[in-house]
Amino acid sequence: MSTPKTTEPKGRKKNKRGNNEGSIYTFANNSGTRVYRAVVNLGYIDGKLKRKAFTVATRQEAQAILTEAQHKISKGLPVAPERQTVAQYLTRWLDDFKEGTVRYATMQRYRVLVATHIVPALGSIILSKLTALDVQALLTAKSRAGLSARTVGYILTTLRNALQKALKLDMVERNVAQLVDPPAQRRREMKLFDETQTRAFLQAIQGDRREALYILTIACGLRQGEVLGLKWADVDLNRGVLTVRHALQRQGKTLVLVDTKTDRSRRALPVPAFALDYLKAHRDAQDRSRMMLEDSEWNAEGFVFTTQRGTPLDASNVTHEFQKALMMATLPKIRFHDLRHMTATVLHTLGVDLNTIKEVLGHSQISLTMDTYTHVQVATKQGAADTMSEYLAGLSPKVDRAQRAAAKPN
Repeated sequence: MSTPKTTEPKGRKKNKRGNNEGSIYTFANNSGTRVYRAVVNLGYIDGKLKRKAFTVATRQEAQAILTEAQHKISKGLPVAPERQTVAQYLTRWLDDFKEGTVRYATMQRYRVLVATHIVPALGSIILSKLTALDVQALLTAKSRAGLSARTVGYILTTLRNALQKALKLDMVERNVAQLVDPPAQRRREMKLFDETQTRAFLQAIQGDRREALYILTIACGLRQGEVLGLKWADVDLNRGVLTVRHALQRQGKTLVLVDTKTDRSRRALPVPAFALDYLKAHRDAQDRSRMMLEDSEWNAEGFVFTTQRGTPLDASNVTHEFQKALMMATLPKIRFHDLRHMTATVLHTLGVDLNTIKEVLGHSQISLTMDTYTHVQVATKQGAADTMSEYLAGLSPKVDRAQRAAAKPN
């Protein structure tokens, strides 16, 4: 099939090129300024030759467009560059691709990071023109502004996720955020109670209305949302087993049961006998509270830990009560989540293998257990030092300290 002849407007200069290489024309626009038009041949579609024209200020720009077009055609990519800005694309990414696919808290974090940090810095850039240098400049500016390495890392992760979708949609040629390294992060120092402090905490919460909640959290290594999302239907008091199926999460003004964080987080756990006794006593106390109210006054959703009317507990209120309990016991301030760290540390100190700890905590990978929760206490390290001392002493000649000192050179 021969290429049909085309007629160009008079007064425009045409550069001869080979078939399918496109053309460059120069002409004066309405204001009298000389501009250049690059016409790209897209090939035959439905029997007709399709072209795409781009008007630019210089010949160099026109030539660059043609070169880029040939490169894209050879890779089977769309030739016409996407004129959508980063801000426009991120809005579409959030609303069309992420909404409903991630947990509520994750979605909210995405929206805050995009609106507060990414769009003000990169939003006006054409998506296809975004570079790794642009992304690096954003991260550097945020670090210099005092944001933590963790937050800056979240910004980069959000951009990477968004651009990866754009890459799959052929809107960009590569994910430039993947070319940028995340900032180095210092590992958060874990604040854990030693044996004396743990004893003091257990004594301080005796009779506290959240006593069973705290003890079950420590005994089973539950996340706060998991323990607050427990229902009696998830607990077998006779067998002493509970099943983590959901987590309680605040979404706006409403408390909602959501799926567990990962598939591994959905797990059955034997309840240590010590904690089971507290759980049974808590059930009896809750039954007494329910009997004192009319049926219409009691929330019948069946949560294990509730308000005095049976409604689920808000995590922020529980955290406030926990901090108050620490203050009353004159104990150092730790996060509620640190109770979960304590679970892992105690199990590790007592010699429980890492794979079992991983299953108890509901981690998807053992590396996460090792990196985050195996905070070995000084006492455990001292035990290792004592073992090494005994080993070396058994291999070394029996020389007393006085002889060893005398043998040292001055």
